[in-house]
Amino acid sequence: MLLFMLPLLSHANFVVPNRNSFTDKWILTAGIGTAISFNDIKQNKIFPAKNSKKSEWRPAGLLQLEREIINSIRLRGTLLICQLSGFLQEENQYFEADVTETSISVSADLFGLFLPGLSEKGFKLAINTGAGLCFYYSSRQNLLTGQILVHRGQSKGFGLSGKMMEGIVIAGITLAYSIDQHWTIQLESGHRLMNADNMESLTGGFPFDSYNIVNLGVSYKIFNEWNYPIVNKNIYKKLNR
Repeated sequence: MLLFMLPLLSHANFVVPNRNSFTDKWILTAGIGTAISFNDIKQNKIFPAKNSKKSEWRPAGLLQLEREIINSIRLRGTLLICQLSGFLQEENQYFEADVTETSISVSADLFGLFLPGLSEKGFKLAINTGAGLCFYYSSRQNLLTGQILVHRGQSKGFGLSGKMMEGIVIAGITLAYSIDQHWTIQLESGHRLMNADNMESLTGGFPFDSYNIVNLGVSYKIFNEWNYPIVNKNIYKKLNR
């Protein structure tokens, strides 16, 4: 039997790796990082501050599902959960918020589009833009005593029920490196601009509140890939005579 199969295998070829067309090009990302608020209650205009009791550095975590729609262009859906805070020492005021955000964005890999040499080595530099909804509960407090002076929304924590809702626009940048065909590590910064100026129950200054998320993430590209032999068609014809 083995001797009979040898002539067939000598005419066999291996196809290019085949992938499932549905699962190919889907990418799942999980990331953790920091969230920084930019509003009217902030000790410094740009850099976050910290004192013995309070800090403007807050945690953030996200899950993201991406789909490559054309070469180096991806459509992304993101669920983000974070906290925001800020204080004004001289005015004895403190602000904090629990935030849940959903968004859709488009990511364009500049290396893939214009520097394919770097892209082939696994490097990625992308610009991202999109829009979404921000659900939050916030409170303005006495910095020393912690007494709540005023709040927005009815529900603490990260559930959507009872939260205030605002629209946001997003712009950001991603730097990534692919370890192999499946795994990628990435560092991303994204700024969110809200369509209102009263998250902290104060108005004035810049007409829109905003916040920035910096996260370190791990991505997994989902696909099934396999090789299989194809015997020369002429052999099939001879066998079927």
